[in-house]
Amino acid sequence: WRVKECDRLDAMTRELSKAGAEVRCGKDWIEIDPNPLQKLSSSSPPLSSGVRISTYNDHRIAMSLSLLSLGPKGVAVEIENPGCVSKTFPGYFEEFFRLT
Repeated sequence: WRVKECDRLDAMTRELSKAGAEVRCGKDWIEIDPNPLQKLSSSSPPLSSGVRISTYNDHRIAMSLSLLSLGPKGVAVEIENPGCVSKTFPGYFEEFFRLT
């Protein structure tokens, strides 16, 4: 997780935090609370929309964080450098948009 295209634990911590998740990570683990504000008020949005997600030129970061937009309370995100997915799945975003 820390020696691939990027330090993936650090990247996930940074990018999920941008969206409003409460994230903690250690040497070889990550803990994510996607709804820290929900504990304070049930009317609080679960995560922030309109977040610009850095991919760190890592296809797995791009693909995994695109999933923030799914679900009943999906989050609008902008993926920087979406072309980095071409390493393993060149048509990922086309397929993603087709399915959603």
